[in-house]
Amino acid sequence: MSAAGTLKVERESDQHDVAEGQVPAVGPLIRGLRKQQGLSLKEVATASGLSVSFLSAVERERSDISVKRLARLAAVFNHDLGSLLGYGTRRSTPQPIEATNRMKIDRGEGVDYEVIRIPGTGMELFVSTLAPKATFAAPLTHPGFDIAYIVEGEIILEFNGAEYSFKQGDCVVWPGSYLHLVRNNANRPARLVAITTETVY
Repeated sequence: MSAAGTLKVERESDQHDVAEGQVPAVGPLIRGLRKQQGLSLKEVATASGLSVSFLSAVERERSDISVKRLARLAAVFNHDLGSLLGYGTRRSTPQPIEATNRMKIDRGEGVDYEVIRIPGTGMELFVSTLAPKATFAAPLTHPGFDIAYIVEGEIILEFNGAEYSFKQGDCVVWPGSYLHLVRNNANRPARLVAITTETVY
């Protein structure tokens, strides 16, 4: 970071260079967040008080950006500087997760399934309640790992062609890249809370 407070990687000819990769690629990061949230350059420009042409240049890595301006952009995406650049999971104070980061997914009859995106982490929280004898309608695969805690009842995990039984109080982890499906064979409801380490929704 320069004395003027600008995120910048100097030319390789300078003996005091910052090695490539030590400074986050701000342009692609901003563009990715904007696309993920379905925002146009104009919408981000209006919210941050910056110009469309300047933001476009930053996204294309044709312009550097000061820390002050980057902080304004971070706020548009509900981050602070630390979490935006990957140095923290969120802001330094507790932040409620907004309704826009929570969604209901249809997993089949008798299955209540809510996904909660955890801003600034790339992870998602899943809360699922299965009625007696209910099962996910179809198996799924995704990047990353699932970590599940059985809050109530018992579940059967169908994983890569085998079946595993877990009861209340059990905690289990599995790679999401294998086909997996959850069902409830019991005559009472089952509930589990899980985290996936990669964004699925």
